[in-house]
Amino acid sequence: MTRRSAGLIAAGIVAAIGLVGVVAGGGSAIGRATSQAGVADRVTWSETEWPFLRDQWGKGQAWRCEGAGCGDDARLYLRSKVGFCDCFNHVDDDDDVDRLTDFDFIGSDRVIPLGAGRKLAVANNPARLRTFRLEGKERSVHAMAVVVAVDCEARVAMLVSSRESTPTLQAAAIARFGDRGLPRAVSNRSDAVQ
Repeated sequence: MTRRSAGLIAAGIVAAIGLVGVVAGGGSAIGRATSQAGVADRVTWSETEWPFLRDQWGKGQAWRCEGAGCGDDARLYLRSKVGFCDCFNHVDDDDDVDRLTDFDFIGSDRVIPLGAGRKLAVANNPARLRTFRLEGKERSVHAMAVVVAVDCEARVAMLVSSRESTPTLQAAAIARFGDRGLPRAVSNRSDAVQ
């Protein structure tokens, strides 16, 4: 073996060892970042009393978000509205979301959409999601509204928080909405649908 080829082999070994160290170090850093992100994004829900007055659709379900991924005061409100959906076309556009969401419960003076809504599926049913900023005299909040059409009823979820919700929190709210079995309205359908 020549001196030159021995030098090249030695340089290759040093480079390989360095590369293994970089990959191993990077891999552990990735592992740490992933586990820290999992802790930071943890979200759980605790059921609370329905805080709003009853109206023609009765009371719904209310949930308080708990965990590091929730922010300070995230709340999720779910309820059904009988006779509000197009039984054939489901929730097709943003006007449906705007009309069916209970913004008046929050006490907002101005409802400002933060862009166009998007289609999604909740518990295998077609739905539409849209985000908003709700401005009131005393405070402003962010809201995500999801409306699902099931059996000629609108099932409405509204996530409300003092700051814009993260994708993780939105996903957790949609999952809770779907996990609750998309509860039926309190009133009797035969009385409510004309």
